[in-house]
Amino acid sequence: MTAEAAPQSQVPMLLGSKTERLATVNAAVLADLQKHRRAGCQSSRRHRLRASGGEVLAKGGHEHQGNVRAFKLAVQEKRFFIPSGNSAEDYYTQLTEVEALALLRGMMKRNYAAALQDDAQQTLNEWLKTSKDATLGIEPTERLPIKVFTEKVRTYPRCLDRAAELLGEKHYMYAALKARKYFFEGYLLANSNRNPNQELGGRALALFRQSLEWQPEQPQVYWQISLVYGYSLRQPDSLEYYARRAMGIHPNWIQPCTWAAMTLTEPWFNLYDRARPFLERATK
Repeated sequence: MTAEAAPQSQVPMLLGSKTERLATVNAAVLADLQKHRRAGCQSSRRHRLRASGGEVLAKGGHEHQGNVRAFKLAVQEKRFFIPSGNSAEDYYTQLTEVEALALLRGMMKRNYAAALQDDAQQTLNEWLKTSKDATLGIEPTERLPIKVFTEKVRTYPRCLDRAAELLGEKHYMYAALKARKYFFEGYLLANSNRNPNQELGGRALALFRQSLEWQPEQPQVYWQISLVYGYSLRQPDSLEYYARRAMGIHPNWIQPCTWAAMTLTEPWFNLYDRARPFLERATK
C-alpha cells in the first residue's frame, strides 16, 4: 500500500513477470520531482483522505465503524460469500445502503472487486510463467494438493462474475472478468473427467468459446481446448492445432508444449514422432 493510496488497501491486477525490469531511474531527477510533488499535493491528499475514510465516519457514520472494520476484515480473509451474516457480501450490502457512508462506496466497491478477482489472477500468473521454475503440472506452483486446488478454483467463477457486476459493463476490466469466468467454468468441467466423453467435451468447448467471445487472445483457453481434444474427444490433429494456437499467442510458454507431448504419447495415441517437435520446442 503506497503512501498516496493510504488508508485504502489496494489489490493490483498483474499479468506477466513481476521481476522483469521495465525502466531505469535517474536518482537526482526523481528526488527533484518528488520534492515538487510533495509541495503541490499536500492539500489535495488531505482532501482525499478526509473524503475516503476517517472524516466520513466521524461526520455521521461513526455508528457503522464496526461494520466497516468487519467488511475490511472479511475482504482481507477472503470470506466473500460465507458464512452467512459474516461475509464481505453481507457487510457490503448493508454498508452501501447507509447514506452517511456514500463517499465510501466507491472505495469499498473497488477494493471488494479487486479482492474478488485476485486468486484467479494469481492462478493465471502461475500458469503463464515462462521462467525455468514454471510448473509442468495442472496445479500452480503454490503446490496445493490437487483436490484442495480444485475446490479453490470452484470459487473463481462466482467471484469473477460478482467482480464484473460491481465494476459494471463500461469498466475496462469487464470483458476480461467475464472471459475468465467462462474459462474457469470450462476448466473445472474439462478436468472433472479424463476419460473419453463426447458430451462433456462438447460442453467444455462451449464454455471456452464463450470465454473467447469476450476476449479472443487467451493462450490458457487454447491450451485447455487442446487438452479437451486430447482426453475427452481423442482427436490428435485438433490437440496439436490448439496447442500451437496457445504457443503462437505466448511463444515462450512451456505448458502447451509439455502437455501436448505427454498427451500424444498416451496409450490411446502412441504418437511419439508427433510428440517430439513439442518436446524440442519446450527445451528451447
